[in-house]
Amino acid sequence: MTTYIPSDKILQIALIEGETAVCKICGERKQIRGIFSHYFRVHTEAGKKHTEKVKNVLVEHNKKAPKFIHCDSCQNDILIANFSRHKKSCEAHQQLESKTIGSACESCGNIIKTLFGSGRFCNIQCSNGKYARPRQDEKNRKISAALSGRILINHDRVLKVITYNCICRTCDSSFVSKKLVKVFCSGVCRRKSPEYSEKMRKATLRRIERGDQYPRGIKCKFDFFGESIRCDSKHEWICLNWLCSKYDILNITRSQLWLEYELDNLKRKYNPDFHVVTTNGESFLIEAKMDQAASSSTFTKYVNEAKVKKETLKNHCNIAGIKMIWFTQNTDKISYRNISKTFNLNA
Repeated sequence: MTTYIPSDKILQIALIEGETAVCKICGERKQIRGIFSHYFRVHTEAGKKHTEKVKNVLVEHNKKAPKFIHCDSCQNDILIANFSRHKKSCEAHQQLESKTIGSACESCGNIIKTLFGSGRFCNIQCSNGKYARPRQDEKNRKISAALSGRILINHDRVLKVITYNCICRTCDSSFVSKKLVKVFCSGVCRRKSPEYSEKMRKATLRRIERGDQYPRGIKCKFDFFGESIRCDSKHEWICLNWLCSKYDILNITRSQLWLEYELDNLKRKYNPDFHVVTTNGESFLIEAKMDQAASSSTFTKYVNEAKVKKETLKNHCNIAGIKMIWFTQNTDKISYRNISKTFNLNA
């Protein structure tokens, strides 16, 4: 436990939870000692100007900095970003060259004068000769047998098919595999497994943390007073237009908040779409989600997950004192249809 006692200023802008502090405006979780710095840089005009000034200085420095560096080994100019990797390969090449020059070729026996390939042979003709690949026919037979699920059982080269009796981990059906012991009978069963769901969940988290756009949906940008807000779908673009028509918006940002919830006995993380601040000081956490028919088997998982996410977001907003908007196509049907008609991807 930390012994640091937060000041009154910190208590005004954040909620203390254990050894961390949660920003009351955007929900960002920081160390207690760093929450005031976060508030200054993100939520104050002076902090934003300071951050922008530092960025401009770094940009100017990078423009003036040299892009290439001279390699003393090969006497070439190399990009600075690639120099460390080039230096290792260049030194390895020189070591191999000094070790190889003057040795005998394994095929013809002549002295090697220039480095060729791995240094075993003096030219391409020797590397393609019979000395380069001894017992190649035997190796080819073994490789072919391994790839086809077959093995040599005697010196007469009689082949026998090897089969494996397997049971699918998802549907519990038995099936026969001719290559390897498999745990799923088909790709469909593999995608239904908890292991696959967990793998895709982690991949999605990595994609969100990198800031990549969602692979499906219409990718677009919403122009908010000259600032481009990334939208992963047309639905999110309509949501931001609707918000600007209903509220006097001061600032819109992609939410950096992560909320933990549990579904199907798995712990998951959920990132709301937007954080919005109005001119009168109100804060909103926005989630743009399409309403799907609960009776549809195609969207059963989607609907169940949306219910849990909505409840999780609602509980967090109640604790943090932030308002929540769960925007769907049914939130304001007339406005949704009218705004949808104005959507232009190339605008």
